[in-house]
Amino acid sequence: MPTIQKTRFVAKGHHVLRMDRETVAPPTADEAAALLAHVRDALAAVDLVVLSDYAKGLLSKPFTEQVIAACRAAGKPVYIDPKGRDYRKYAGATLVKPNRAELEAVCGTPLDPSAPDFLSTVVFYAKKLLETVNIDHAIVTLSEKGMVYVPRGAGETIELPTECREVSDVSGAGDTTMSFLAAARAAGASFRAAMEIANVAAGIVVGKVGTAVVTPAEIAAAMQRKHSAALPFAEKVFDRASLAERVRAWQAAGLKVGFTNGCFDCLHCGHLSSLYQAKEHCDRLVVALNTDVSVRRLKGPTRPVQDEKTRALVLAGLELVDAVTLFGEDTALPLVEAIRPDVIAKEGYALADWPEARAVVAYGGEAVTLKRVDGYSTSALVERMNGKGGTK
Repeated sequence: MPTIQKTRFVAKGHHVLRMDRETVAPPTADEAAALLAHVRDALAAVDLVVLSDYAKGLLSKPFTEQVIAACRAAGKPVYIDPKGRDYRKYAGATLVKPNRAELEAVCGTPLDPSAPDFLSTVVFYAKKLLETVNIDHAIVTLSEKGMVYVPRGAGETIELPTECREVSDVSGAGDTTMSFLAAARAAGASFRAAMEIANVAAGIVVGKVGTAVVTPAEIAAAMQRKHSAALPFAEKVFDRASLAERVRAWQAAGLKVGFTNGCFDCLHCGHLSSLYQAKEHCDRLVVALNTDVSVRRLKGPTRPVQDEKTRALVLAGLELVDAVTLFGEDTALPLVEAIRPDVIAKEGYALADWPEARAVVAYGGEAVTLKRVDGYSTSALVERMNGKGGTK
């Protein structure tokens, strides 16, 4: 079996470098027998078995064949995340999930995503593979082309487009896809529904840095957005924990993250000018929005004019804005400390009166004072709507 020694080096900034030393070898006869006994003992308590082959030695041909035989004898489906060119060791499995490169390798044929017959060619070679090695189903993942389900024989294929998201790191995307696919199938989902869930999960995980996880809350929210009448840019509205994770991903990708905050009650030209100026100092702009309760504390019982959900969606709909979040504290300082932006920008504050900016400067960030556009304010708009102001 492989032996692994791990050494961790913590570098400056956001990066952690791990170095593994591995001895790759198949299990000994005693090791294989012990592991197989554990597999057989566990089968009664599981609904589905996943073999994720990293070609590190454990899933040798004899051991893999024995595990698949044990699963079939127990009536348990076996899903394979494959590796290498010889799939004969997976014979008898329920499903195999190669990516495009893996399918190319096993079939010995290049698959050109730009070709007009790309998907039909993928289906042809996937069916040929299933018939050759005696596997019931295949799901081929195709990166930006999505994924395709192929049954052995004459069944219907299913093509699913990818979930378009900003990619920070593709590490773990394949494992995430298989995990959610298998879990959904074990819970009774159809292949189409399981693929949709897995596709959404993969879309979430590639927006994170490193081998991250997808939480049940993230999946539930993403599926709700997908199947509701929610506006597509609603996904730019984050809770604090999710925003901190997204900011770290942007920063790890070398992007400068900017931050500004306010009530943004009735959006006007003054607001747009501030947002435009702030975006000029960063690659990604985060806007923190006072909750309804905090607006009332600041502005009085008749404000805000628009509720926090509406204000957040209006901001999220702007191309200038990359993320929106809510805060209810008297200042945005706790939020700034949680997400640690590279730049903070706001109108009319001196550093001595701006605790959020002092915090950013203290850890090496930048504070920018924005120019105010005179003649615009939400209070003046409200007065005019109430017939108390001028006509401008």
